[in-house]
Amino acid sequence: KTLREKEILIKNNQIYKLYLQKDKSFKFILFLLLLILVMIALFLYYIYNKKKKLNKILGIANDELEDQVALRTLELVETNENLRNEIVVRRETGKQLESSLSEKDVMLKEIHHRVKNNLQIITSILNIQSRSSTNDESLKMFTNMHNRVMSMSLVQEQLYLSDDLAVVDINQYVRSLIIHIFSSYHISHSRITPVINIKEIYLNINTAIPCGLLINEIVTNSIKHGFNGNKKGEIIINMKEGKDNYFHLEISNNGEGLPDGIDYKNPESTGMELIRILILQLSADADLVKENGVLYKLKFKKLKN
Repeated sequence: KTLREKEILIKNNQIYKLYLQKDKSFKFILFLLLLILVMIALFLYYIYNKKKKLNKILGIANDELEDQVALRTLELVETNENLRNEIVVRRETGKQLESSLSEKDVMLKEIHHRVKNNLQIITSILNIQSRSSTNDESLKMFTNMHNRVMSMSLVQEQLYLSDDLAVVDINQYVRSLIIHIFSSYHISHSRITPVINIKEIYLNINTAIPCGLLINEIVTNSIKHGFNGNKKGEIIINMKEGKDNYFHLEISNNGEGLPDGIDYKNPESTGMELIRILILQLSADADLVKENGVLYKLKFKKLKN
């Protein structure tokens, strides 16, 4: 019985030891779990604080950004308002400029028209005066003066009819000038044929008038001296603008050539003197060829306004 009790005590003792070991293990595991929970809590607290600080920084940045956006919006609104006011002012200024330009165009057209009318009055006076003259030399003088004045009048007419009041369409101008010259001398195109080859060339009035007077004098000389009697032939006018920005004008006829000793550089007549002056006025390089008739070759730049 004593041995039995002893064995029971030993077993109880072993059970108690096992229980103590189990209790220690449980406490250790519980401690580890608590430690892990504390570490997790600390980590979460760290994340929370970091996120809180980050949200605070973002909030400050967002507030600053909103302030900048609001300020920029106000600036844009103000700029937009200023632009609208400027657009209104510019529209009003544009309307005033258009009105002023229109008035100036009307005035300029009226000036060209009045100059043209005054020149035509002068030609009419010359015509009336020529009718009362019986002297052939006086009649020729009146006709020459009439044609010269008319060449200037045609420039004013071209300016008056043109959309651009600053330039003259030389092609149309020369054709009108030739028609008038032929009509003045009662020349039919079947006897003397005018051949006009002019590209699209537009000259200002400072160049067009001396150029027109020069063509008038040369063509008139050709009719009077190159085609005496009923002699037939051609008067050719070629004009183009070269790549060198110079105008190249050639006026020729296949009638009788100029007599020896006659040259525009040493003029002996009013017509030749006028040709020399007009060439100088255009600052033109000129060459006179007396073969198979007469050929004037001129090269000049557009004169400034």
